[in-house]
Amino acid sequence: MNIPKIYNKNNKTYKFVKKINDDMFLYEEINYKFKECFSKFDLNLIQATKKGGISKNERQ
Repeated sequence: MNIPKIYNKNNKTYKFVKKINDDMFLYEEINYKFKECFSKFDLNLIQATKKGGISKNERQ
């Protein structure tokens, strides 16, 4: 699984800072330097199942 070093969301660009735990990653917004955490689901590394949960299969 590759963690994206640069992540774009809502016309903002975030740079990877560090891994918080198995599911959460800390990113820093490039222009304003504020920090925000994103989960694997937010980063589209895992998919939601039809039941509404998160599947165990990680996207390659």
